[in-house]
Amino acid sequence: MLRFDPAQRTAAVLLANAGCGRALYRSVFRELAGMPELRLDPVPGAADVERLAGTYAWPDSVFSATAAGDALVLEGDGRRVEALPLDDRTFLVDADDPDNPTVTFGDETLYVVLWGLPRTLTG
Repeated sequence: MLRFDPAQRTAAVLLANAGCGRALYRSVFRELAGMPELRLDPVPGAADVERLAGTYAWPDSVFSATAAGDALVLEGDGRRVEALPLDDRTFLVDADDPDNPTVTFGDETLYVVLWGLPRTLTG
């Protein structure tokens, strides 16, 4: 985690070799971590979900994205979620998750947290 405070001319860095790094950051740097609540309001029709449908994979992870009306159904890593568009490439998967509320699509890539899974070709 890297956090700047230009008004104070300070910065804070936290490196953690664990999946709980963001939670650790929030507890250790509570005052620096204090940010306004992020509002994530889905925008129906904001994305062409059909063009994003497909299979995205890396050797240890596979996600399928299926169009379902204005939403994408994402299945992978033992989860099935309905992802609602925030814009043409960002989808809300869990508004209550303070660390990973969204997934983002790039050119032929699904970004889950910081991991990019390339779209696979299926015959």
